[in-house]
Amino acid sequence: MVSVGVYPAGAFLLTDHCDELKEIFDVGTEIETYENSSELYEKVKYYSENDIERNEIALRGYEKYRQEFTRKKRVEELIKQF
Repeated sequence: MVSVGVYPAGAFLLTDHCDELKEIFDVGTEIETYENSSELYEKVKYYSENDIERNEIALRGYEKYRQEFTRKKRVEELIKQF
C-alpha cells in the first residue's frame, strides 16, 4: 500500500498505480499515480513545471490524510478486524 507518511509534511505524492488507492483517495485530485516508466517521466516533468497544481494536490492529500488517518479511525479499523 501507499506510504501516506508524506502527507503530514504537506508533500505531493506520485506513486505507482494501485486499484485500492481509489478506495481511499481521489486519484488526480488528492494523489497522483503512474502505470509505467514513460508515464512516470511525463508526470514528473509536468508537475515539476506546474507548481500550483502540484501544491493543490498536495494540500488536498494532506486534508484527506487529516480526515481519514486519525488515531481514532485507525483504532476503529483495528477493532473491526477482530
